[in-house]
Amino acid sequence: MGNIAALANPLDDLPIVWQSSLVLDIAMGTDEDIICEAYELQYPQLQAIKNDPAFMARLKKAADDLNKEGATFRLKAQMQAEALLQTSFAMIHSDEIDPKVRAKLISDTVRWAGYDNAAAAGAEAGPGISIHIDLGAADKAVAGRVFENGD
Repeated sequence: MGNIAALANPLDDLPIVWQSSLVLDIAMGTDEDIICEAYELQYPQLQAIKNDPAFMARLKKAADDLNKEGATFRLKAQMQAEALLQTSFAMIHSDEIDPKVRAKLISDTVRWAGYDNAAAAGAEAGPGISIHIDLGAADKAVAGRVFENGD
């Protein structure tokens, strides 16, 4: 299992602006020098990120959540869950992990991402095709040959 950490994780290539931990660090008022050091940013880069409209919207939501009672625990759990996605990714790609565990991790990741409801939501959204089967005559005898198991 020593080579698992060497797997390339596509989340590592995402821009820093999309990392929830950065949003939360700024929302919690962490010193900018510490943020720059932790995220390997230059001060002008951090300022550019903070001025990005999408980032500002996420920052406002995070700050609002922090002001709500109990949000701190939930936000900490979200930060841990995000960090643990890398471990989950490595486990999914390891042949040493039980296939049932890998399948569960894949299923959970799809569910957490919200993709499990996408198919159901899409089916309800369009007009689609409706099939109606009338079983009203199911009690009547059917003429013809009856097939048994093995016929």
